[in-house]
Amino acid sequence: MDNVPDRLVAALADRYRIEREIGEGGTAIVYLAEDLKHQRRVAIKVLRPQVAAALGPERFEDEIRIAARLHHPHILQVFDSGEADGFLYYVMPYVEGQSLRERIQQADPMPYPVVARLLYEVADALAEAHKAGIVHRDIKPENILLAGKHVVVTDFGIAKAISDASERKSSTSLGMALGTPAYMSPEQASSDPALDHRADIYALGIVGYEMLAGHTPFSGSAQQVLTSHLTTKPEAISVARPGVPAGLANVVMRALAKDPAERWQSAEAMQEQLEPLLNTTSNSGWTPTVAMPATARDGKPRTLAIGIAGAAALGVVGLLAWNRMHTPAAPPADAVAGTSAAAADAAAAASAATARADAGINPKSIAVLPFENLSSDKDNAYFAEGIQDEILTRLAKVGDLKVISRTSTQRYASQPDNLKEIAKALGVANIVEGSVQKVGDAVRINVQLIRANTDVHLWAESYDRKLVDVFAIQSEVATAIATALNAHMTDAEQQQVERKPTQNAAAYSAYLKGLSLGSKTIANWDLIARARDFFLEAIRLDPDFVEAYAHLQDYDSLLYFNGIDATPATLARMKHSSETAMRLRPDSSEAWITVAFYKYRGLNDYQGGHDAFEKALAQLPNDARVLGALGAIERRLGKMDDAFAHVERAEKLDPASPLWPEFLSQMYVAQRQFPEARAALDRGLALSPDDRLLATEKINVWLDEGDLQAAGKALAALPPMDKDPSGRDGAQSTYEVYRRDFDSPLARAKVAVAKAEAGPKGARDRLRAHSFMGFLLKMKGDRAGADAQFRLAKSELLPLMAASPEPSQLAPQAARIEAELGNPKAGLATLDHALLVFKNDLPATASFLGLKAAILAQSGDPTAAIALLQRSLAMPYGITQAQLRLDPDWDPLRKDPRFQALLAKPAGK
Repeated sequence: MDNVPDRLVAALADRYRIEREIGEGGTAIVYLAEDLKHQRRVAIKVLRPQVAAALGPERFEDEIRIAARLHHPHILQVFDSGEADGFLYYVMPYVEGQSLRERIQQADPMPYPVVARLLYEVADALAEAHKAGIVHRDIKPENILLAGKHVVVTDFGIAKAISDASERKSSTSLGMALGTPAYMSPEQASSDPALDHRADIYALGIVGYEMLAGHTPFSGSAQQVLTSHLTTKPEAISVARPGVPAGLANVVMRALAKDPAERWQSAEAMQEQLEPLLNTTSNSGWTPTVAMPATARDGKPRTLAIGIAGAAALGVVGLLAWNRMHTPAAPPADAVAGTSAAAADAAAAASAATARADAGINPKSIAVLPFENLSSDKDNAYFAEGIQDEILTRLAKVGDLKVISRTSTQRYASQPDNLKEIAKALGVANIVEGSVQKVGDAVRINVQLIRANTDVHLWAESYDRKLVDVFAIQSEVATAIATALNAHMTDAEQQQVERKPTQNAAAYSAYLKGLSLGSKTIANWDLIARARDFFLEAIRLDPDFVEAYAHLQDYDSLLYFNGIDATPATLARMKHSSETAMRLRPDSSEAWITVAFYKYRGLNDYQGGHDAFEKALAQLPNDARVLGALGAIERRLGKMDDAFAHVERAEKLDPASPLWPEFLSQMYVAQRQFPEARAALDRGLALSPDDRLLATEKINVWLDEGDLQAAGKALAALPPMDKDPSGRDGAQSTYEVYRRDFDSPLARAKVAVAKAEAGPKGARDRLRAHSFMGFLLKMKGDRAGADAQFRLAKSELLPLMAASPEPSQLAPQAARIEAELGNPKAGLATLDHALLVFKNDLPATASFLGLKAAILAQSGDPTAAIALLQRSLAMPYGITQAQLRLDPDWDPLRKDPRFQALLAKPAGK
């Protein structure tokens, strides 16, 4: 037993009989031994003393325990592990055969199919480990063992622990190399703490390069090699070994990308590219697409209303059609529509028959369901969502179609079993289904148009494309669907549908990620800010990306308008976005949207914003977002009939979204139409029964109408506030104040101050809480306590006003605080200025007039106060009689006969 420490032999003698040393590395020595209990040969890996000391037995056991959970044909299993007399060890099967290092060192070059198979099997092992959250960190030929015709990968689990230990002690003091320089990814070489599974993919790319070329791409000293990983582009493998099939070369060279985002994003993605190469030396990277016959959800073949000339031809038609946006000359009509003349006649007949069966439903109405993500890397879900969204956006530009918004379709499955029910709920005759598979730089997309009532295919197509060509598919599919539905497209609409958004694939990827994240929220400011960052990244990568400017403007302006990011820098960027979009693509719908949001939310130029949105709507007749924005502006301009008309149209295009019933309910309340408001909210709650914000809105309607009993009963039915505080606190506090219970909301306001975060948002939260506590303490008769809270509120207010491009947005808080601190004239002057600034904003005007009346009432001018209340009661968004009756703000006027007359007089609308 040469080279085997006697102390180690003695420490393991009751379980293992060590025979000899069979290998060593920078971190451990490997011994061949016999497992006495199971009578089998095993390999025992014993950590070097300095490594063991750095790790410690507990951390070592934790990491090995994680690795021991891996059970996979290509992963060398961990049998046992432990600590014995200061030795840390783990036990694995003994593999008869050679390592990949020994195979590479043989003189003959490795055949291409063998290289592809070995890479595939190592990738298979990595996929299993990465799924379990384990990154190997030391993939190299020494850790890849050849057992017969297959490989097993060893040493999972220990590299992460060693790396962490190096953060406490330098690698020099540990006396070891953390990973092997020749196979280290750039992020590993630079000690990037954000290192993830893509480091293993880079290392596997190095191994693949070495198997093909006989050497690694970089040579020299350890430091020179590390520097090369960071700065030097490797020589193409096709140069290092001429004749390497293009598909195999692509797999290896993409794995070696310096930027992790440009590598294969998962081991599964790498496998899928290798699979076609396992039994062939072909240069192709994809197997041919075979389209299977479409089947109905009962498993029987679907009736195809459009003939397809053979399954194999389906992919060819798609390849021709998708290139339309990149080719000046248009392809044949049947390549666009995927039909023959006879098939087109059949489609028209089916359309007419269904139109008669579905009386009242527009035969050219359509809903695009979420596309199924077939990629093995589930992180590509955003790409499938983006393809769906972009196809829908192009369809929405065709005025002859009725297209349902994505917010109404995203709740459904990709391939549901109840198409008829979905179509009925959405009010459409046709459904589009699809799937997307993204593998590296290749994309496979399947799309089908179905007449929901008869479950008949009107059109179907399959595409195999490179990622750089993906921009064409949305317009190709939209054109084919419009043709299949006999929808007329104007020349301008055709140009919009065919427009290519960007030439930059990375910018487009960031853009799609922003769309995906943004679609998951309405008023989650953190998500909105994160989505905005993706659009900023898209514009950084492509400064001419107009669609990205439009979405950036939407989110920038939303954060600005709601006071979340109301800074001069944000306003300046909004101005830049509108000017840039108009310069790049004047008179496009995207440019007009960018201008509209800047004027509306940035400049409070409601008429200017309205005019710009109308120009966008002319090109986007099916866009519920634009219709909703027009309604929002029109209510501010006092054009309530126009606002109702636009929002009702938005609801028809987005019938499954509770946003529009909520919007309509607010406008009904503005006109004191309380039963209609509750009916709209009931419609929203039917769509979203667990939506606590909608339930709270309904409580607010009861409060505005003055029915405290109904409001209290509804509040009691909501979950406790600590479990679901969203939106409830305002209604709960109003209810309690109306009932003269000041202690409960006071306690919650104190908690709100304590929990407020740092930054402008936290300052606004504290401002509101301190002001509210001041009001509550005043109602309780604690004048000194109230003044203290109002002073704290002022200390939060002044920096916010100094930083705001439009301080009048904070006028209500400023006026209330000044009046409560004994300066009513200053408060009134603040409101008078705000009324001038927001003279065209009806809801703001109504709010300012109500607050001005309250300050006048409490400062001893009842005549002026009552005159303002009379005006407020007669205008939309003004005060309600119930609020006059219940709100303590009006206590100074209660005995005035003129005030009592207001309570008896029918309210205006």
